[in-house]
Amino acid sequence: MCGDSSGLEPWQDAGQHRTGAAVPSSGSARSSADGAHSSALQCSRTRTSYRIGWLAIACNVVLFAGKLWVGALTGSIAIMADAWHTLSDSLTSIFMLIGAWVSARPRDDEHPFGHGRAELVAALAIGVFLGLVALNLVMSAVERLALGEAGRYAQLAVIVIGISVVAKEILARISLRAARRIGSQSMRADGRHHRADAATSAVVLVGVFLSEHVWWIDGVLAIVISGLLLYSTYEILRDAINPMLGQVPDTRMLKRLSTVANRTAGYDVGVHHVHMHKYGHHREVTMHITLPANLSVAEAHRIATSIEQQMRRQIAIEPTIHVDPSPRPEPDEDVPEDGAEPPREEAR
Repeated sequence: MCGDSSGLEPWQDAGQHRTGAAVPSSGSARSSADGAHSSALQCSRTRTSYRIGWLAIACNVVLFAGKLWVGALTGSIAIMADAWHTLSDSLTSIFMLIGAWVSARPRDDEHPFGHGRAELVAALAIGVFLGLVALNLVMSAVERLALGEAGRYAQLAVIVIGISVVAKEILARISLRAARRIGSQSMRADGRHHRADAATSAVVLVGVFLSEHVWWIDGVLAIVISGLLLYSTYEILRDAINPMLGQVPDTRMLKRLSTVANRTAGYDVGVHHVHMHKYGHHREVTMHITLPANLSVAEAHRIATSIEQQMRRQIAIEPTIHVDPSPRPEPDEDVPEDGAEPPREEAR
């Protein structure tokens, strides 16, 4: 379940290029090695997601029980809301684990590019859930203020909520650090949720000290918590939806593509018409290059294949290159050090 270790793309049979032409044995060996390395990375990402996910679930369940108990004793709606918000973190962690499990599945006939976008779907589910929690808190807070009810706190509340702030911030840092290392969108969303919960508990802690002087602090704090949750929801949904809709490759990526292509060919091949499609950690990139019209089909194919191989090795993408003929009879041998001007970018 850690992924396909064959190192071949969906359209490739063993020992063949996508056009059906035989690939040299050394190229096949490199492809197999690259595939095995990619599979090992996916397994490592999955194991990391599982470890952090289960750690978060265990921590959140314990904190939920403590907050719910204190909230029931004091009758504080802010603490009760904070408790249910903490439990919601367990559910988002479960979403993250499901996303990691599905993403690790190997590609199949129905999903030739793998299941990498499952993490984005999991992040969407987390964002929607957060939004629903926030709206529920707003309604509860408005009702509390309309009834003129005040929250009652005790010394025990300070201890439990203080522990929650520290524990959730530690979880947030662990999750966000791991998300940057393995590139997991759903884990990043989960980490932000942990941080939002830590901030929520910190606000409630402030309310504990102000409750004796301000009767309405409990209801107002619930509204503030809702605002924090709604902003977190916006960030999570934005980061999940943008890659699904398609984003323009950034200038750095376009420059790297141009540099590798030009250096491999030995002259400026004019990389253009670039499309990038992301499937989790797997990136499909299509592009056009321009080669002299007097080259034979075999020579143009050799150059395009060499460029594709170098892009796989140096940029970790799966490229597909279309060759356009140039009216120039001979290539320009002067290749700029940085790969010439960045190509035009496009995305679907």
